[in-house]
Amino acid sequence: MNTRATLIAAPSSHQGKTVYTAALARHYINNGYSVQILKVGPDYLDPMLLEAASKQPVLNLDWWMMGEQQCRQLYYDACRNADIVLVESLMGLHDNTPSNAWLANSLSLPVTLIINMAKFAQTSAAVVHGMCSYDIPFTLHGVVGNRLGSQHHHTLVNEALENQCRYLGSLRRDDYMILPERHLGIVQAEEINNLDQRLDEIACCLKTYDIDTDLPVVKPTKPIVDNSLPVAQISNFLQGSRIAIARDAAFSFIYPENIRLLSDMGAKIEFFSPLAGEPVPDCDALWLPGGYPELHLNSLSSQQLFLESVYNHIYSKKPTLAECGGMMVLGKTITDINGVSYSMCNAISNRFEMTRRFQSVGYQQLTIDNQTIRGHSFHHSKMLGEFSHLQRCKTVDGNNGECFFDNGGLRMGYMHLYFPSNPQLTARLFSY
Repeated sequence: MNTRATLIAAPSSHQGKTVYTAALARHYINNGYSVQILKVGPDYLDPMLLEAASKQPVLNLDWWMMGEQQCRQLYYDACRNADIVLVESLMGLHDNTPSNAWLANSLSLPVTLIINMAKFAQTSAAVVHGMCSYDIPFTLHGVVGNRLGSQHHHTLVNEALENQCRYLGSLRRDDYMILPERHLGIVQAEEINNLDQRLDEIACCLKTYDIDTDLPVVKPTKPIVDNSLPVAQISNFLQGSRIAIARDAAFSFIYPENIRLLSDMGAKIEFFSPLAGEPVPDCDALWLPGGYPELHLNSLSSQQLFLESVYNHIYSKKPTLAECGGMMVLGKTITDINGVSYSMCNAISNRFEMTRRFQSVGYQQLTIDNQTIRGHSFHHSKMLGEFSHLQRCKTVDGNNGECFFDNGGLRMGYMHLYFPSNPQLTARLFSY
C-alpha cells in the first residue's frame, strides 16, 4: 500500500475546504490517479460536488454516528483501494466532539490547512501557530492560502510562515474558485451549469497559482474485525424485500452506506423520481428521504400520480420511512417562505411551513424497543398540528430532540438516520 492522503481542514467554515478538495481531486484524476474522498460529518451536499470531482461515491466519516470500528474500516479500505485519499473536515479544525484534529491524530492522518487570508497577511502565522498548539496534537502537512489579492500579499504570507511550516502556495481571488451556495451549503451538484468543465478549470487554478500538490504517504493501521454481527446474519434481515426509494433533486439526502446496507441485508432496491412524475413502484416498503422539496413545490404538487401512489401505499399499511423533506410531502400542504401553500399527499393531517431560520441542527439518536440508531437533524420547516404515537429522539447531551412517529407501518420524523449504526432497527423500520 503506497497511498497518499491528507485531511483538509481550516479555522472555520467558508474558508474554501470543499472547493480546494474538489480541485485537488480533479487534478489527480486528470493525471491518471484514482481518488477516494471521505467527508467528515453528517453532510449530503458537499459529497455531491466531491463525487463529481473524483468520479467516485463519497463516503461520510463520522465518529459519533458510525463508531470507531466503521470509521477505521472505511479509512483503511479507502487507502487500500485508491492512490489518493482526501478527507474533507467539518467546520473548524478543533470544532465538534470529537474534533477534526482528534480524528487526524487517531488515524495518523496528516493535515493540510486552507485559510482564507483575504483580510490579513502576517497574522496567518499566529493563526497557524494557535491551531497547531491548541488541544490535540496532529501532523501538519502544509498550509494553503486562499483569496490572496496580489503577489505582494503572497510574499508577506510566505515569509511569515516559512520558518513555521510548509507553505504550499497562494490561491488568488479568482471567481473560478467560488461555487454557488444556499442555506445548507453549496448547492446540489446537478444545479451547477457545466459542472465538469468548471471542475477542470478549478483544478487548473492549482497549476496557475503554482500550488504544491504533493501529498504525504500514509500507512493506515488495519482495524480489528468486529464479528458482533456476522455478514451471514445481516444478509437475512431484509431478504427478498423490495424497497422503493425516491431519489431526484427533491429527495437527495441519501448516505451511500445506507443503500449498501439495505442491499447487504438482502433488499432489492428500486429508485424512482417524483419530479419526473413516477409513482411508487410495486414494493414491500417505501423510503422517502430528505432533500429540497421546498425548491420544487410547484412541480411536486402537480404530480398527482406520485402523490396518489404514496397515499395508497401508506393506507395499505405497508412500511414507510419518511425523513424530513420526505415527511413534509405526506402532509396536506407545504407553505413556502413567501406564504404560498402547495397541496401534497394528504396522507397525514399535518401541514408544514418553511421558515427563514434553522428549527433544528445537530446529532440525535432514536431508541425503539431498546434498540438505538444514530443520525442527525437539520431543517428550516415546522410541522403544524398534532400526531399520535410519537416518541422523542435524544440529543448528544441527553435532552429531548425531534419527535419520531411510529404508527402502524408509517415511521417518520425530521431525523436523518444513519442505517449502519443499527442494522437490526433499520430492518424493523422497513418491515411489518
